[in-house]
Amino acid sequence: MDKLRQKYAKIMADMRAMIDAAGDDNLTAEQQTQYDALETERAATQAEIDRRSALESAEAEMSKSVGRAVPPEQPKTPETEQRVEIPRAYGRLRAFADIPGAAPANERAYRYGTWLGAIAGNGRCRDQAKKLGIKLRAQTEGTNTAGGFAVPNEFTSDWILLVEQYGVFRRNVDIHPMVSETASPPRQTSDVTIYLVGENAEATESDIAVDQVNLTARKWMGFTKITNELSEDAIVNIADKVMQSHARGYAYKEDDLGFAGDGSGTDGGILGINPGLIAINGVDTGGGMVVSANDTIADMTLAELHSVMGILPSYAEAGAK
Repeated sequence: MDKLRQKYAKIMADMRAMIDAAGDDNLTAEQQTQYDALETERAATQAEIDRRSALESAEAEMSKSVGRAVPPEQPKTPETEQRVEIPRAYGRLRAFADIPGAAPANERAYRYGTWLGAIAGNGRCRDQAKKLGIKLRAQTEGTNTAGGFAVPNEFTSDWILLVEQYGVFRRNVDIHPMVSETASPPRQTSDVTIYLVGENAEATESDIAVDQVNLTARKWMGFTKITNELSEDAIVNIADKVMQSHARGYAYKEDDLGFAGDGSGTDGGILGINPGLIAINGVDTGGGMVVSANDTIADMTLAELHSVMGILPSYAEAGAK
C-alpha cells in the first residue's frame, strides 16, 4: 500500500507541475494528451488503493467472525487514551497534500511541526510527540548537526513529493533505490544487431551488451535553526514553510549537481551532464553537443537552437524538453 500511495503522490505532483508550468496559457495538444494519461493513471491507482483498503477491512471483519485470534481491545483509560486536538491551518497548505489512504494533510503537517518543535527543545512539543507516537532519536555525539535529528521516515514521502515537484533533474532521470552505501546496477551499452538472412540460412546471434555502473551513496544535509517558542496555532503553518524550504533547497542542489557538477569533492564526486559532455568532446560542436559562439543565453541565435534540435535522434523527440 505504501508504494501505491507514493505512486499516487508522484502522479499528482506531475499533474500539478504541468499545470503550474502552463501558467495562464492553455495546455498544448501534446501536453493535454500527457495530462489525460496521468489522470487515467491517477484514477486507476486510486481505485486500486480503495480496493485493497476494502479487502483489508473485509479480512479483518472475517477474522473476527470465524474466531481467529484477534487481540482483545484494551479498555480505554486516561493513561492509555491520549487525545490530541489538531489545530487548523491558516490558509492553504502548500507542502502537504491530501493523499488517499494517508492521514489528512493538516494532521501530517501538525505531526511534522510537533517534531520540529521537539528537536528545537520545546518541552510541550516533546510531550505532544510522545502522545502522537513520534519517535525522537537521541543526539549523535551530543550534536544536532552530526545527524542525531534525522527526519523520521513518516515525513519522507511528503518531502520526496515536493523535491520531485520543484526539481527538474529528478523528474527526468531513473531513480535507483539503494539499500546499502554502494551498488552496481547494470547499464545497457548497445542494442541487438539486425542482419539480412538468406533462405534457409541460420540467424546470426546478437546479444544486448551491458556493463555495470558503480554507485556510492553520499549524505547531504540541510540544518535549520528555529525558535523553540512555538505557539500551538502556528505549528502547522511553520511546518509547511520549513518543509517547502528544505524541499526547494534539495531540489536546487540536485539540479545544480545533475547539470553542472564538476566531479570535485565539494560536489560529492558527481559529474553533471554539461561538464560530462565537455569532457567527452572538448570544446567543439559534435558528440551530442553544440557549442555556441556567444556567452549568454540572451545572445544565442535561432540557428544555434536549430542545430541543437537537429542532433536530437528522432526516437527521442516525443520526450524532448
